[in-house]
Amino acid sequence: GGGQEDGRRSGTQNVAAAVGFAAACHAAVSLQEAESARERVLRDGLYAALSALEGIDATVDVPAGSTDYLPNIVHVLARGLESETLVLRLDMKGFGVSGGSACSSHSLEPSHVLRSLGIDSDRAYGALRVSFGRYTSQADLDAFAAALASCLSWS
Repeated sequence: GGGQEDGRRSGTQNVAAAVGFAAACHAAVSLQEAESARERVLRDGLYAALSALEGIDATVDVPAGSTDYLPNIVHVLARGLESETLVLRLDMKGFGVSGGSACSSHSLEPSHVLRSLGIDSDRAYGALRVSFGRYTSQADLDAFAAALASCLSWS
């Protein structure tokens, strides 16, 4: 390679990729409001479905339609189970979820964020984070809720 950018990076700029990225950004921004509204409906429905399951509690009270919370994240606490157990069980059923909270994903300790919300360590170990996106359907979330209910009943 050559010495472009004072030797920090060599090669020819990928102008086509830059233009493609700009077009993708434009398309995403133009759909953002409608997609966020759609995802809020899915989020609220999933919170309702999961909160109805024995042994599952919403981490925080997210009022229906709220724009104060991300539209595509649902965070719940499973009583009596560690999140890693649920992550593995749900993986076996074809669902990828995360345990704990995003800010503590590499730690085995309970999330300091959950602890600061007043959630004790035992409950924080059962934290489960579900995220979804543009191609997630209501049927997908219904199947997820059924899979979680099944995972909760395993001995």
